[in-house]
Amino acid sequence: MNNQNQGYPNNYGQPNMNTPQQPMGYPQQPNMMNQLPKKNNKSVFVIIGIIIAVAAVAIACIFLFGNGENEPSKKKNRPEPSMERTIMIYMVGSDLEDTNGLASSELSHINPSNIDLKNNNVIMITGGSKKWFNEYIDAEETAIFQLKENGFEKVKSESAKNMGDIKTLSNFLTTIYDDYPSKKYELIFWDHGMGALGLESDSLNNDILTLNELESALKLSPFGTDEKLDSILFINCLLGNIQLAGVIDDYANYMIASEEVSYASPMIDKFKFLENIEVSDTGYEFGKKFIDNLVNNTPIVEAAYYKNTPTTYSIIDLSKVAQLEKSLNNFANSINVNQSYSTLSLARSSLFQYGIEEPAYDMVDLYTFVSAIQNLAPSEANNLLESINNAVVYNYSNDVNSKGISTYFPYRSEKTYVDAHLKLLSDLKDSSSNSYLTFIQNFDLYRRTNSSYFMDVSGNQVNSMGNDYSMQFSDAQKKNFASASYMIFKQTSDGKFIPIYFSDNTTLDGNGKLKANFDGKIVTILNPTTNAKEPIVAYEEKNGNITTDAVFEADGTKVNADVVIKFTNGNGKIVSAIQKSTPSSEGMNHPAMIFLTLEKYQTISFINHDYQITNGKGLLVDEWKEGKTYNTNALVKNYKIEKTPLNKSEKYYFAFKICDLSNEVTYSQLVPIK
Repeated sequence: MNNQNQGYPNNYGQPNMNTPQQPMGYPQQPNMMNQLPKKNNKSVFVIIGIIIAVAAVAIACIFLFGNGENEPSKKKNRPEPSMERTIMIYMVGSDLEDTNGLASSELSHINPSNIDLKNNNVIMITGGSKKWFNEYIDAEETAIFQLKENGFEKVKSESAKNMGDIKTLSNFLTTIYDDYPSKKYELIFWDHGMGALGLESDSLNNDILTLNELESALKLSPFGTDEKLDSILFINCLLGNIQLAGVIDDYANYMIASEEVSYASPMIDKFKFLENIEVSDTGYEFGKKFIDNLVNNTPIVEAAYYKNTPTTYSIIDLSKVAQLEKSLNNFANSINVNQSYSTLSLARSSLFQYGIEEPAYDMVDLYTFVSAIQNLAPSEANNLLESINNAVVYNYSNDVNSKGISTYFPYRSEKTYVDAHLKLLSDLKDSSSNSYLTFIQNFDLYRRTNSSYFMDVSGNQVNSMGNDYSMQFSDAQKKNFASASYMIFKQTSDGKFIPIYFSDNTTLDGNGKLKANFDGKIVTILNPTTNAKEPIVAYEEKNGNITTDAVFEADGTKVNADVVIKFTNGNGKIVSAIQKSTPSSEGMNHPAMIFLTLEKYQTISFINHDYQITNGKGLLVDEWKEGKTYNTNALVKNYKIEKTPLNKSEKYYFAFKICDLSNEVTYSQLVPIK
């Protein structure tokens, strides 16, 4: 049996064509050996096949801007608030800043003359980046800035602290609470988000804030039962989930977050909404103005559409989260996983997965998932759906199946990543009474230990005559089928194979016949030197667009990117390019969307490789051995991409990739296309 993710890091089963580069726009599985690295001052775990809990040493020193006390400042000791609102920004630059300058770019849009600074403090702490692309932030410091009429002014600084440390966050909150008495407080996080794993990636210390650590930091802060944060806004990816909401509901009134990736681009003015904040605004109105400003950025919304990635942001009323968690636990407790596994797995396999469907994070929309399996416990499901609607008080999405709050549900990722998630979730408050956690633990255990759902199709005959590419399933295979995609290869003169087309555009009819909806055409680009139409590797998206890998170059600088091509009457146009990132030495890879401005580049190169992909018996192997590299160059302003019929003088081969109800993968025979 082949796990879907082994050896094939992206959606259609093909190897990464630009090793070692991995795209930020397509979040790859994080290196869990370094995802939550060792620290001297808090609990961590290191995964070596299994999750090993490591005891933390006690913290016995004074941290950034704090007085070394664990007890937060008391409201009765503070002067009467003289300011209406204080907006705190926890700005962790990470690789987004030190390689792209994205934090500086977004901060540069802030125009203090348009912000009501008489009634609103804007206070920012900075750190976690090896380099800053502005003149006022020093990478060797962790500093606090206040927004003044002429921009951000430094008010305190120390040597660089770990922004992924509990004390750095808690002492920042305590300092601002003590030094800037206000009637309301808003907290903004800016950086990477990693779903249920955590947030805020510090590049200097290779560290993040896990959800458990975020809860500890908030508990040490002045915010809680007596006085809550009015809102917490997450300008991060994948944090609009119930796991995070359950962590912060005791410390804030509203949570503003995205189920999907949060787009990064110099074009986006994410902080412009601060110009519209009024004295009377609540945390809800604060969040709504942020969302409305963001989604009105039409180029970003359109670019996301081209990549089949929804734009999402919602506001969650945190006072409703306790009831939501109760409803979720009641629903989970009403389902027998072993008896209902087929229904659960089939529903889960068909769900859109956030993070551009990256397997490692396993985040799906909670409402959509419950709706798909509500017949398993109708009464409890209805209560849960109602609780979701009550908690999500504002939701923007250009995807009808994104209802405003996601959940972690293990299915597509490898055991290492699942164990990491389950260990972290087990450490959260009330985990002992969390029936949903038990539910997903049981589901994952049953899926990995029960082999009755595996379907081997290596012996099934594949029809490749004419334009009919199909395969017949037995009744047992049909029962265990979850999804399918297909792959097309061009054979080289020395017997290796060049992958040129991938798609999940397949259909299974009522009689068990699986068909690939392939029209016999591949994607080619005109080689300006030879005037030949050369194939480029193409991944067919669900919306009909095509994505591929390319390298853009300008004045000797090269940038790897994921390219989206839209076809009109057979002619292809590049409509979006999302920058890839080279993994750091620590292996940290996080979801993000960094769009390139194509006009800045002069040439574009499409890259492919040939591979040894079979075992000599016509069956695909798990690991493809890379061979030669093939480049086709063109001018960014003058290229010609077309859909072209297969060249009859070349040898092409076809194979199905099948995913069963246990999320295991099997491949058909590799057969020649005649």
